Amino acid sequence: NVTDIFPTILEVTGVEAPDYVNGQKVIERPGESLVYAWDDPDAKTNHPTQYFEMTGFMGLYHDGWTLAGEPYRIPWSVDPAAMANFDPLNTKWELYNIDDDPAQSVNLAEKYPEKVKELEKMFWKEAEKYDALPIGASLGRTLQPESNPQGAAKTHWELTTNVYRVPELAGPYTKSADWEMNAYLTVDETTQGVIYAVGDRMGGQVLFIQDGKLRFSYSTLGLYWHDFDGDVKVPHGDIKITLKHTMKESRLNGPALVELFINDEKVGEMDIEATVYGAFTGHETFDIGRDEGMPVNPEYEDEGKFLFTEGQLHKVVFDIKKMAGTGKISESEFTDID
Repeated sequence: NVTDIFPTILEVTGVEAPDYVNGQKVIERPGESLVYAWDDPDAKTNHPTQYFEMTGFMGLYHDGWTLAGEPYRIPWSVDPAAMANFDPLNTKWELYNIDDDPAQSVNLAEKYPEKVKELEKMFWKEAEKYDALPIGASLGRTLQPESNPQGAAKTHWELTTNVYRVPELAGPYTKSADWEMNAYLTVDETTQGVIYAVGDRMGGQVLFIQDGKLRFSYSTLGLYWHDFDGDVKVPHGDIKITLKHTMKESRLNGPALVELFINDEKVGEMDIEATVYGAFTGHETFDIGRDEGMPVNPEYEDEGKFLFTEGQLHKVVFDIKKMAGTGKISESEFTDID
């Protein structure tokens, strides 16, 4: 289990974990060290009970048995009907004997209903122990987009190149919304690099200058790839680059229009077939003046982080104007991009 990694590192390094961090008492750590099994491949697990829950998907492992909640929707889809009707108390459980059936190909729930009841009771006990209740609570942000704290907390951002590796959800909301970005920079024949980037090739967006040209790329979770290469030469001197992102329809994951301006003169536009609502990735970051991690556009991957020319990117300003969606549960609020 992933929770076993932390105690394993502590044991190997001989480091003692603190009881308090920044004045806060550390909660009980659920994992067990794996060191005992390194020299004994036949060793039995010292972590016999392991529960799982994420956005309403539930499961439990205990002593060779796995109890798995039947998925109520495709995990990566935004299905308003499924989410609105989700009830963890009515979960249909599947049962597998991992020792005999590691591929989980034979569902034994009907054959052993008492084992299902036993493990289901154990799941709820573990969920309460590790503060997972209420199950599916994180769905509220998707079902009620106007309550999203990211969109409500901050709508104006003024950022410089010392801002990078920011968790995506802690940065500006540049997804299914009307928003505008203004970058202030000084350009000469050496200018190149990323102005801002968020996410990666499988979900993200990036505005950059390469070979003296203005570029913009947007990936809708790897399903749609959008790339502006309008052969727009960036003039030298002190300039302002503006990107206006306008939703064509006020619905989550709906289409959008991107317009690009240099010194308030429009130089190009691009249609986005479907925008991203929740998050581009679960691991990449928001960066100014570079693209940390995996690149959004592979055309500059040989440049590494593709740092913007030193001293030339002065400020990047984001203004988030209106988030898409009304918060009502209806098919019209979503675009199916499965």
